[in-house]
Amino acid sequence: GVELGLGRDREILLSAQELSAPSSLEHVLAREIFGALGASGDGQPPSQLDVPRLREVLEQAQRSMQSSPEAWLNHTSAGRLWQIGSAHAHAAAEASARVYDALQAQAHLNDRTRLPHGHSPRPPPPSRSRARASEEAAVEALHACAQLHSAVRLPAAEATAFHALATETAKSL
Repeated sequence: GVELGLGRDREILLSAQELSAPSSLEHVLAREIFGALGASGDGQPPSQLDVPRLREVLEQAQRSMQSSPEAWLNHTSAGRLWQIGSAHAHAAAEASARVYDALQAQAHLNDRTRLPHGHSPRPPPPSRSRARASEEAAVEALHACAQLHSAVRLPAAEATAFHALATETAKSL
């Protein structure tokens, strides 16, 4: 499954906001990462992790830390916040890559069973158990895709590619 919980990071991000002046860059960074992770202050489960927004927040913070380090009051805290955001962006990318690979494997299986006319003899019909296993794998891949979709907002191009693959996979069922 796609498990992208916040765990202890939620408390770190909240306390960073509480302990810093609202106008400080650390406060803004903690608030922006918190929002991009889909977290809410009232203990609700997180909504979607917004990958494009998170990447943008991290890039801007990194540029700012390099170009005007003096504007950051607490480099240790800022670095830690950045690492938290970065780790979640990485986890989301890994989860989406796993789901994409599973969908692609299914789409690839479909392509192999649909040979173009006049090419090589048809493979022997798959055994019932193999057909069932392949169907279960397709359902599993689509379920993981739906989970990912509800947990993560991907950049538009990635989302489009996912949709196309999921549609292809669903056709095989």
